[in-house]
Formats: sequence, C-alpha cells, structure tokens
Amino acid sequence: MITEYKVCPNCDKKLNGLMTTKNMVKPAAVAYINHFNRTKQTAYCTGCAPGLIAENQKQQNTRITKIQTELQKVIRVIPIVTAHSPLNWDYKVKGIVSAQSVTGTSFITEASSSIPDLFGGQSSALGTKLNNGELICRTQLRFKTAMLGGNAVIATDIDYAEVGGVRAMLMVCMSGTAVRLNNLQEVMDLDAQEYHTMESLVNELIEIGKVKPPKDLS
Repeated sequence: MITEYKVCPNCDKKLNGLMTTKNMVKPAAVAYINHFNRTKQTAYCTGCAPGLIAENQKQQNTRITKIQTELQKVIRVIPIVTAHSPLNWDYKVKGIVSAQSVTGTSFITEASSSIPDLFGGQSSALGTKLNNGELICRTQLRFKTAMLGGNAVIATDIDYAEVGGVRAMLMVCMSGTAVRLNNLQEVMDLDAQEYHTMESLVNELIEIGKVKPPKDLS
C-alpha cells in the first residue's frame, strides 16, 4: 500500500504545494539513509534526503579510508608464495589476483643506472625503485585476495618491463592464485592477533561495500 504524504515525515516540509516541488524519495534512498542514521523513518523528501545521503556517503568514505589505512599495517599477514601446491596446505581456490606498479625514471636515476655500486652490481637507484614496485604489488595482491575471502596467495609470478618512449617507465607485474587456507596457523608461523584483526577489518570493509548509495531519488 502506497502512503500519500502531504508533509515530509522527516523534515515536516509541505509537499507539492504552489511554492514547492518536493516529492518523496524512493524506498532504496530511505533504506540507505536509515542504515547509516540507525533510524526507522518511513520516508524522506527530495528536500532533506540529498543532504542526508551526502553526509552518509562522506561517513562511509571516511570509514573505508580508515579501514584501508589500518589494513596496511596487518595485511602482510597474508602469505605470498611461488609454489603451486605447497606441502601440507589444505586450501580452496578463490580466484586469480594480479597487481601492477609503474614508476617513472628520473634523469638522475637514468644517469646513475649506468654506474655500478661498490660491489660491481646494478644501480642501487633502479634497484630501490623495483623493490618499491614489488612492495606495492604484494600489498595489492594481499588486498585483492582478502576481498575475495582468501588468506594466502600461491603460484605467484613476477615480471618486470620497461614501458614508454623517451621517458621510460619501470613496470612491475605480479599475479597469483588467491586461496582460502583452512590450516593457515598450522603451516605458517604468524601472529594470531594480527591475523584476526586483518580478518575483522576485511569483513567490515566487505559489509560497508554492500551498502550502495541510491542512483536516483524519485
């Protein structure tokens, strides 16, 4: 049964009068606002709903950013291995994950790349850039694995490439198979508290992601 409103139940503003064109918003918008405000309001109008939705989206994005920052500290608990079927691992495949990192080479880096270090090896400047690229890719692999419900990455492969023209860019690519390891704490030496914190943060992030802002109001 559709309820006809003459005034908005939330802001008490008059609807559809000579001096106003306010309408009631769709149920999806009502549900979104109620979810974040923890209320059970029956309806909102196009006058008050946009501001409430914008504030809720701001809160949602702020919480997502905070969770992602906290995850950066504990996401390393997810192991990444190159073995295709590690010994004694009891797991279920969740999917393929991949990551890329592209870093520019400055003039100084390009010039120094031809100069070996004290031990006759490769340029430490380029090595640092590649190491940073690897760290970024590992974090991406772990994050994507966690969002798939996995807790480990197997069969990991890493590649390097130079892309671009005159100003070359260093690209690091990683890919692997995300798995849900059932006996993780039996086969890996890890911090249990850190692992549970990571799982809790990921679950919260997934739940927040399920709440979508309405595409249109009325």
